[in-house]
Amino acid sequence: MVSIADPIKQVECPLLFVYSKNDKIVSHEHSLKLIRECVKKPEQLEIQEDHNTIRDSDTVEKILEFLEKNLMYPNRRTERNRSRGISLCSREDSKERGR
Repeated sequence: MVSIADPIKQVECPLLFVYSKNDKIVSHEHSLKLIRECVKKPEQLEIQEDHNTIRDSDTVEKILEFLEKNLMYPNRRTERNRSRGISLCSREDSKERGR
């Protein structure tokens, strides 16, 4: 088994852990262990579904909010994000900015 407990200590980008006590494939304790090893406090989303269950719209919305919040750039807005004031840039915009 491969352990990511040591490499996760080097991660500096925002992280979101989605886990469930009902997961029959990956124990929620595994996620909690990794969360404790993170240098920066990650966001957490505990869900009720099993590992391969189709996610409900609330769960999907929370994941999208995390992605939108952490992929923000000031020049590009999508219709979905305008109402929230969230800006996203395209790959081309990132290249122009040297990212």
